[in-house]
Amino acid sequence: MEKKFDYLPYVLIAPGIAILIFVYVWPLTSSIVWSLQYKYLLRIERTRWVGLQNYIHFIKSPVFWTRVWTTVMYAGGTVIINFVIGIITALALNRNIPGRDIFRAMIIIPWMLPTTIVAITAEWLLSGLTGPINDLLTRFGFIKEPISFFGSVKWALPTMIFLTSWRSSPFVIVMILAAFQAIPRDLYEAARVDGAGIWHSFIHITLPLARPTIVVCLLLSYVWNFNFMDFVYVITRGGPISTTEIIPLYIYFRLFQRYRFGETCALSILSLLMLSIFMYFYIKVVWKGGGAQYST
Repeated sequence: MEKKFDYLPYVLIAPGIAILIFVYVWPLTSSIVWSLQYKYLLRIERTRWVGLQNYIHFIKSPVFWTRVWTTVMYAGGTVIINFVIGIITALALNRNIPGRDIFRAMIIIPWMLPTTIVAITAEWLLSGLTGPINDLLTRFGFIKEPISFFGSVKWALPTMIFLTSWRSSPFVIVMILAAFQAIPRDLYEAARVDGAGIWHSFIHITLPLARPTIVVCLLLSYVWNFNFMDFVYVITRGGPISTTEIIPLYIYFRLFQRYRFGETCALSILSLLMLSIFMYFYIKVVWKGGGAQYST
């Protein structure tokens, strides 16, 4: 007897597929099409096809590559700080210390706070004129005169990296802590019997077994921070002298200040391509030689 085709599974997943197409596929396809066109929102002109001209314009632009370098420094610096803070804090919270549960609950607070409120508060705390941080540093003799953390070319980008790291580090801490807790304690006891110290146990047991989680966390952290412009937009607007103007903010200004819709779409696609290339090589390099480990 011939078996009838069952349509029910396809009917059930159809709404989810439709949502994915509407949210991801359609905007991406539209952006690719518009990036090949000349679209200027404030001029009454017919949209015309320009091919790869928008892409060539940015690839040849020194301004674009300066923004790319700023973004790489911003996202990369944030990831490095997140990694260091995440490892140290996760190791501390994984031990039986007094008040461990309270600290575990408090560590997530920076991630829960509204970004705009944090940015405005940080702008006041680090103000070069009335900020209490500068006042304390001056009173205790750490600095001779107030530092303009957001108005100085030297300090603006490092300050934004620090703020973004503080904001995004709870995710990395929680994920790495979960990976540490999933490691069987028997392995540490066996290593201790064999004479391995704390450092050797960390290098040869903790890091290798937590490596998949750490890799994913750092990758997600880099992608998120690469596209994170909230602090920069609220506090510096890309200044001073475009020192903190990262790619997402550059795209925003290109669209809402110059109204160049086609160029903005091309810029967004270039940003997507850069992230895709980074993710490919990052995963290939970091996971090289460890395929068997991650397949389990």
